Amino acid sequence: MERLLSVAAGTVGLAVLVWWLLRADGGEQEDGWDSRLAAGRGKPKASSSAETLDLDELDEDERRALAEVSKKGYYHGRPKSQAAPAPQRLSEGAAPEEAPQRRADFDEFQKKWDRFGDDSFVGDAAK
Repeated sequence: MERLLSVAAGTVGLAVLVWWLLRADGGEQEDGWDSRLAAGRGKPKASSSAETLDLDELDEDERRALAEVSKKGYYHGRPKSQAAPAPQRLSEGAAPEEAPQRRADFDEFQKKWDRFGDDSFVGDAAK
């Protein structure tokens, strides 16, 4: 009997929870979140408001930039591209000028951390 009573209480609680989540009356919230969720539309969208721009307050440069944005749909304000020289080709069979170096040979920070790979240093540091 006790098991039947706990199953019934759980079922009623689950039914109330589902009803509360999917109710269509909008609930207590003013933004209508619950009603939109119940209608299957997901998150409510922010209300969009259009702003008007007073063109009389803009100077000549700002008006030109606005005209370009209106015409192209974007504005980057960067200079035109210029042709760059072609990259140099490496000749076949050319040997590297120097043998590869270890980073610790020129980087003090790397040299510091490479010391921790040395067991004698780690043993001395642990004492």
